[in-house]
Amino acid sequence: MDKFLVRTPRVSSVKKCRSPVKKKLKQAKLESLKGVVVIEQIIATKQILKDTTQDADVLLARLTELSNKLPAVEVLKTTGIGRTVKALYKHDDARVAAAAQRVVQQWTDHIKYIKTRPELEVQVGAAAQAMRDKAKHFLTEAFRSQQ
Repeated sequence: MDKFLVRTPRVSSVKKCRSPVKKKLKQAKLESLKGVVVIEQIIATKQILKDTTQDADVLLARLTELSNKLPAVEVLKTTGIGRTVKALYKHDDARVAAAAQRVVQQWTDHIKYIKTRPELEVQVGAAAQAMRDKAKHFLTEAFRSQQ
């Protein structure tokens, strides 16, 4: 056992090109997506925006949070957040008024885009249609047997 194997790196005249460093991707949370809004958060934000004693910086922070979200028309109607934000147009601080206008403009542009985008026509293959027909048949059978 007097001899040990010692490995030395190979010396090559051609330098190998390193592969580019891959970005480490983070998993997106559901709440971080623009179209996903939590109604409780919208209502809490609405209460803060309605409070006239709030500091302008707090209002700006809440308006920037709202600008990162694109709620659906139903959410805007049920929560009434649009009216509350629009009421901030008349705020004493010009920054708050401008931020409120930007938020409402983003929302209106998004709603107009959704209404004007073309509908996609999906073609279904024969095998998929047969599976759907079987599923419908099994569901109707199951509901009939329950009655």
